[in-house]
Parts: sequence; C-alpha cells; structure tokens
Amino acid sequence: MQKLIIVEGKKGSGKTSAIHEAANLLGCGLTANSPADIFMVTYLKFGTKKYGIGIASAGDSAQIIKENIDALYPHHLDYVITACSAPQAGTPILRAFAALERAQLVTIPSKWQLNPTAQQINAKVAAIARHIRSLIP
Repeated sequence: MQKLIIVEGKKGSGKTSAIHEAANLLGCGLTANSPADIFMVTYLKFGTKKYGIGIASAGDSAQIIKENIDALYPHHLDYVITACSAPQAGTPILRAFAALERAQLVTIPSKWQLNPTAQQINAKVAAIARHIRSLIP
C-alpha cells in the first residue's frame, strides 16, 4: 500500500460527505444517493497505471474501523481512504495498519464549525475532497 488517507473529525463534521465527494472526483461512480456508510473497493486507471483504492467511511468506533481494515486487507490495495471520528480508539488501529502495510499515513482534519452556513459546509467538503484527490497520482 502506498498511502492510508484518514479524514479525522467529530461526528457530523463532514467526513463522510468529503469521502463521497473524493470518490466522485476519483471517478468511483458514487452519487449523493449512496449509503452514508461507504465501503467499496475499486480499481481505477490513471494514465498508464492501475490503482486499487479502498474507501470506508464508517469510522465512528474502533470496532467498525477494525472490521473495515480486516475486510480491506486481503485486497492488497494501493490506497485506502477512511474516516475516523474516534481518534483515541480508532487512530492507533489505523496507524498499526499503515505500519503493517508500510504505507504513508496522511491525516486530514475535518474541523467542526459552529452554526456553519450551507456554503461553508460545501466549501469545506470540496476542499477536503480535492486534498484527498491530490494525494493519488
């Protein structure tokens, strides 16, 4: 694995929306009607290279994160994109997975805003999605 990309933040901070948007930017075919808890493995060709990408957004507990990692592990993916809203419990599991796979660990914070406007939410989600996309050649 080349990179493990974690979108980290509190529940309701836009992590799942950002992962949906990143999947769309990557061409994974997710739509706004996709389930909130995304779990998918896709193989995409960028230029002359084909990459395996795993996307898991259900990061609300250490148990769910562990289940996602256990399911993604056998696929030998190049990139894994996941959410984590349980940093005390979930982040150590993700760090161990990155070390096991010799992957670069990239954490993107999804900061909570008090009473954000729809425009602010959309801008933040789009910025995180673009950041995720920029990490995959």
